[in-house]
Amino acid sequence: LASGSMWGLASLAFLAIFREGAETALFYMGIASSIATGDLLLGIAGATVLLVISGALMIGVGVRMPIGPFMTVASMLVFFLCFKFVGMGVHALQVANMMPASSATYLPSNGVLGMFPTWETTVPQLLLLALALTVVVAGRLRSHTAEATPHPA
Repeated sequence: LASGSMWGLASLAFLAIFREGAETALFYMGIASSIATGDLLLGIAGATVLLVISGALMIGVGVRMPIGPFMTVASMLVFFLCFKFVGMGVHALQVANMMPASSATYLPSNGVLGMFPTWETTVPQLLLLALALTVVVAGRLRSHTAEATPHPA
């Protein structure tokens, strides 16, 4: 960049986008065999529509879009997916008899959220919640500390 050449930045952008595309293709290949073709195509179409809308908003609104709220929503979506994948993954191992299942009737159960009434699914999800809460609280404390610190004039 200092020399005025954009090749390095263009190469980095290409590799980042190519990596994401390859990762997405592998993800779809992994789930394609376990869901109905219509559901897979509906999901791809829905994601494409959302991506086009998001891209148009980012290009059209660009500079005025508040990045903080956008990243907050994106982070919440990633957290939700992590939470669900942890519960669904452990549950799948339990169904395959590769992991024990210690049930308790008072534990929450919600298939949409990936919550199942076993300690083996609940404990990792509670740890994930505690980690997320720690990150949020640490970020807020850091921002309060930065606001309270007087800046030299």
